[in-house]
Amino acid sequence: MRILIILVSFLLLEGCQKKSGEEVSIQKSHEILNVTPYEADSMIFFSRKSYPLRLSLDKNFTENEQKIIEDAQASWEKVSSFNTDIFNEQNSYYVDQPRTDDLNNFDDDILGVYKLESWPKELKSAMAAVQIYGIRTRFISENGNLEKVVILNADIFLNFGNGGISSSNELKKLVVRSLGSFLGVPQNNIDNDSVMNYCSSGEVITHKDASNLYHLLKEGIEFDAVNEKPLSYIREAEKFTVLIK
Repeated sequence: MRILIILVSFLLLEGCQKKSGEEVSIQKSHEILNVTPYEADSMIFFSRKSYPLRLSLDKNFTENEQKIIEDAQASWEKVSSFNTDIFNEQNSYYVDQPRTDDLNNFDDDILGVYKLESWPKELKSAMAAVQIYGIRTRFISENGNLEKVVILNADIFLNFGNGGISSSNELKKLVVRSLGSFLGVPQNNIDNDSVMNYCSSGEVITHKDASNLYHLLKEGIEFDAVNEKPLSYIREAEKFTVLIK
């Protein structure tokens, strides 16, 4: 039985008015938990053993859209300072899309990128969304509590419905941003030109974004060093949904 958590992380327009580090609400069952997502005390990352990641692309993407996704992957690969590739050299193509009336149908072993022409209501007016199943662990240190979420599975949903993505340029930026969230790269509200700054029209993977990616990959290595058992044996996974405007 999976535990459901919906995480909305400063990604809607009104979220741009919030200061960095301001708490947002997460609903877990009927409890409201206050957390500070994507800050120094919260990390989301893949185990190092998960790399290179092989993406599976929806069969409904055109060849041009496939190329845009491949270019976005290459953009993150280019700024990585680790020797191991982030993404597998070959994606899987023409993957069937599960039924979108229940997003739990995407809880599988596929790292999917999906073209949704019927946008689920629970994803609101977002232009894209990243759904993550992960293992949450809390640590207590002299600097306070540290929360880590190790990703077991993740999917990217792109909104091609009414009012959704309408141009190649829009798709390019959304895919780069979505892949960043998919990898666990946090929001960057400092660099106005950063593609990870949800409050600006930035389109660049900045030095700070690359540094954040480095620390996530390093965290994956350190996690593997102390956890030999498969992640599925540790505890129940939780679901996080990141909405991208």
